[in-house]
Amino acid sequence: MVMNAFAGIMFLGLIIILVLTQCSNSGIHAASSGQTVYIAGEACTINMTKEISFEEMRHDFEWCIEKHTEYFSSATVEELKK
Repeated sequence: MVMNAFAGIMFLGLIIILVLTQCSNSGIHAASSGQTVYIAGEACTINMTKEISFEEMRHDFEWCIEKHTEYFSSATVEELKK
């Protein structure tokens, strides 16, 4: 009985790890500000509400540039041709 419970917990842990690793590799990245999302090789969106300052926008735009640079430095030739 204890072995079955342990095996069940281990299996559940493995499933959670697999799901998390697949989701983290989706190419969608959110900035810590909560205002910006970068979609690898496609777009960067900054929510420009009344509450966001120009300095915050500038910071998030620079973050987008960093993410885009990372994407191009790691993308394969096939990915870049899309």
